[in-house]
Amino acid sequence: MALPQLKGLTSAEDIQYISRLQSDGKFFIETMMNIRSESKGVVPFFLNPIQVHFHFNCTGHDLILKPRRLGFSTYLLGRGLHKTISNEGFTAFIMAHDPKGTNYLFEHLKIMYESIPDQFKPKRGFDNTTELTFPELHSKISVAAAGATEGIAKKVGRSEQVNYLLMSEYAYYAYPKETWTAISQTVPYDGEIYIESTANGHNDYYDRVIDALHQKDDFKLHFYRWFDNVNSAIALKPREKLSYTKEEKYLIDKLAEEENTHLTPEQIKWRRWKIRDLRDYEKFKQEYPENLEEAFLQSDRPWLNPSVVSERIKKSIEPLKGNLRDRSGNATAETIPLSWRVFLHPIPGHRYVVGADCAEGNIESHFDSADVLDVTTGWRGCL
Repeated sequence: MALPQLKGLTSAEDIQYISRLQSDGKFFIETMMNIRSESKGVVPFFLNPIQVHFHFNCTGHDLILKPRRLGFSTYLLGRGLHKTISNEGFTAFIMAHDPKGTNYLFEHLKIMYESIPDQFKPKRGFDNTTELTFPELHSKISVAAAGATEGIAKKVGRSEQVNYLLMSEYAYYAYPKETWTAISQTVPYDGEIYIESTANGHNDYYDRVIDALHQKDDFKLHFYRWFDNVNSAIALKPREKLSYTKEEKYLIDKLAEEENTHLTPEQIKWRRWKIRDLRDYEKFKQEYPENLEEAFLQSDRPWLNPSVVSERIKKSIEPLKGNLRDRSGNATAETIPLSWRVFLHPIPGHRYVVGADCAEGNIESHFDSADVLDVTTGWRGCL
């Protein structure tokens, strides 16, 4: 992923320049707000490279799958606040996955608002622990927690009329479908909806990622890996050299060959530190994914060892294309259906067994499937 370069804007002239351009919706007044950083306290808000990349590639209906600590909630909070204080009759609604997250996001929001220069800052009206209102604009921005019970999830945000919706850490909502049904219908067609989260096994968020990946809905999928973050690196000590493991060498070579991405020793050192810190390699893959498959391999109680599944995926072959073959191995006139995945044609004399899963006969559930196993060789394919 090539990230665009954007020079930071700092002077009063730069702020005035952005103000003239903000009407096209593509510029964010980053120098007008402060944020709380992880290690340096309250600092000026300058977009990092990934935030810049997203800024210039978002559509207003966006789903973000990402590692932890990339700054998406900060960026989307600031974007929502900026739109709230720049438009009359505007409502922004920010949803966290739990009450602690709600407090965290609202504290960030207040720091941003308080730091805006007076000439750009509208007068604040109602101010409590979850909402900022701006009476002169008839606008407001609120922060709430997703419902902890099914009953609350069905009601949260339902009475609002929302122009800007951020659903943060959606994969960790207790009742995501009920929450989505309640709040999403408050947003008009031309409103903005952002769903961002790290992975958390196969759940409603996973289904939404797959739908966005295959363009089955209006959301654009944005996937970022841990090594897309320039801060995911630890400096080497003087004369320190790393000896790569077989697994690290495979990753380095694979990324270099497939996408011309070259991991540095500093990035590998950071990766080792995170794996040690989590004490669980599979959790590292979930929290700091390297590809879509690894992000969703881990669940609370996996039936299969995720490492084994990951290795099988790496060694998998692409399905065959062309025509089907008969029992004798001869090509027929019928092409392989698009819904089938055939990895090997039937071999004359071999024994086969077929297993089927009808997904409970529910057309709204997962796909039906039939798996064909070559008993002689152990190869399998699926329909």
